[in-house]
Amino acid sequence: MSPISDSARVSLFVADYAAPDAIQKLNIIGAGWAVTGVNPETGLTAPHAVVAFIDVPPDHYGEDFAFTLTLRGPDGQPVRVPGPTGQVEPLRIAQTLRAEEPQFPPEVNVPRRTVWSHTQVALNMSNGIPVQVGSLYTWTLDIDGNTRPAWAVSFYVPGPRPGPVFGGPAGPATIPDVQV
Repeated sequence: MSPISDSARVSLFVADYAAPDAIQKLNIIGAGWAVTGVNPETGLTAPHAVVAFIDVPPDHYGEDFAFTLTLRGPDGQPVRVPGPTGQVEPLRIAQTLRAEEPQFPPEVNVPRRTVWSHTQVALNMSNGIPVQVGSLYTWTLDIDGNTRPAWAVSFYVPGPRPGPVFGGPAGPATIPDVQV
């Protein structure tokens, strides 16, 4: 682990929408879901956002760290989607971030090196993402190439309910996930 990844506190979740306001607070709508549908005509999920809060202790003020957010499929591998040039590539966002010391107006009495550096990332998937029904997907976050199990959020994409069975062999039909 790197010194920053070893001490960072991370919160990661999905929401319907997220955007910063004029003073960099995040406005988040519909946060915390774990199941989403897919448009059967396009194969895309509904638009949604992935939100990460990363807090770093004061002893790392001014230090840079690598941040990576990756969507992983049921096999744990990065999901591959068409990129900007049409070439298929992993759905991964990476950026170098800096643990900035929070700044407060002089009239606000907050001692220096008291408040942790806070970074927030809101990634809106405004067109949705291509997924397979009946699958679990997981967004994972890495700091300096290191991750923890808590730095992940998963969502499931259910398929349509099985329809009625007419005819066929005598006896109950075998339907996935149904015990008879």
